[in-house]
Amino acid sequence: MWHMNGHSLLDLLSIHPNPANNFLSLDIEAKETSDLEITIVDSKGSMVASYHVLQSKGRNDRKVDLSKLSSGSYLLNLKAGSCDLSAPFIIQK
Repeated sequence: MWHMNGHSLLDLLSIHPNPANNFLSLDIEAKETSDLEITIVDSKGSMVASYHVLQSKGRNDRKVDLSKLSSGSYLLNLKAGSCDLSAPFIIQK
């Protein structure tokens, strides 16, 4: 389940695999070209990874490196302009 706040500059179409191992694939539809901030938060609420990328208008596929993270429950956060999206996922190693 995805949670969204703000004006929708992008749609998170899918995240997979879930559970994940060393990477997470994001399928994103962007309404316009914008900076995208990707953060990962662990079950304790600590940010454990952060990435900044330029998101092109249209459909975008992104791979997020999870190789340095331990098994557990996480929250993926995406921010583009005033749009915030979040989705839970699991890492199993």
